[in-house]
Amino acid sequence: MLKTEFEMKDLGSTKRILGIEIERDRSKRVLRLSQKSYILKILSRLEMNNVKTVSTPLRQHFRLSITQAPETHEEKMFMEMIPYASMVGSVMDTMVCPRPDLTYAVNMISRYMSCPGKPHWQTVKWLLQYLAGTRSLGLVYGVFGGVVSWNANLQPVVALSTTEAEYMAMTEAVKEAIWLKGITEELAMYKGEIGVGKVPTKDNPSDMLIKSLNVTKFKHCLNLVNMGDC
Repeated sequence: MLKTEFEMKDLGSTKRILGIEIERDRSKRVLRLSQKSYILKILSRLEMNNVKTVSTPLRQHFRLSITQAPETHEEKMFMEMIPYASMVGSVMDTMVCPRPDLTYAVNMISRYMSCPGKPHWQTVKWLLQYLAGTRSLGLVYGVFGGVVSWNANLQPVVALSTTEAEYMAMTEAVKEAIWLKGITEELAMYKGEIGVGKVPTKDNPSDMLIKSLNVTKFKHCLNLVNMGDC
């Protein structure tokens, strides 16, 4: 026991850490992580607590580009009053731990931090509407069925073919797998082989990290990574 080696105080089971709410059901061997209180605080800043909700983080056929930056003086003055960077940063904090479903949306809106326009701000508000309807959504960890790592970003090198792009992505995945393998060895967990296999698109949860999906496919991806109401 650590308390035999260090002076410490037992505060009981952990209920909250770094703004993340923790619920544990030992009988079912389930751990739930969510950020309901933090999301409510974000929504309150824009008085969006009772806003109409939506079912996906982004519209399926949305289009954002740098050409949508403010052009007229009125548009620039309007956007100067908008807390764009602040709201993107707040949502990003939620994405980092219990909400991988926000990854693609945050990836897109964060590209226009330097000069956002009205379409970019409307996209942020759409994302907030999604958060309003899924404030209790979070990761549900079972014994070995939970998501422990995810990532989505632009490749720094331009691939000359789809095969080359896949190899680049696999390289990053293997680097992460090696790091995770080191952690599991330190924890004396079961040591198995890491296999690389093909995952059909219909069963690939990473789709929600790299593209905008329709409601049916998006909810299927949530189920694949054990995300549900907490």
